[in-house]
Amino acid sequence: MDKAFAFFAPFISEVRNNECNSDLYKHAFNDSSMNIEKLRSYCLSFPGTTEGIKWENNLCFMVAEKIFCITGMNDGSPVSFKLDEERFDELTDREGIIQAPHFARRQWVSVVKRSALRPQEWEEYLSEAYRIIKAKLPKKTQKEIDDGERG
Repeated sequence: MDKAFAFFAPFISEVRNNECNSDLYKHAFNDSSMNIEKLRSYCLSFPGTTEGIKWENNLCFMVAEKIFCITGMNDGSPVSFKLDEERFDELTDREGIIQAPHFARRQWVSVVKRSALRPQEWEEYLSEAYRIIKAKLPKKTQKEIDDGERG
């Protein structure tokens, strides 16, 4: 078992067993700084979300194997996520937020300075990223995710 998975295994089983609840990620956002634990807690609270290591050292959060958020393995790594094109300029005008390298132009941003977003903004933008990706999935897959949430 690789070291990253061993570290995250207790959290993964909690989510797989549908034991994750809103209090878990609300507690994680009490502090204004975003770290890997808070990011994982919030992203994994979305129905059907999984995580995985891709391209050797990138922690990816996915719904139906489609990435909505990606980061490195440490607290200083940039965090990239999908967003609506209309909001791209609003975010990239801020110091510490840029076009995500290697991703669709004007559709992904990379937060290189994590303090560039307030805790409520992290929640808002990560939720939006999840919703955008989930909405592009086949209707049958969306229904399976929704049914699993009630499950």
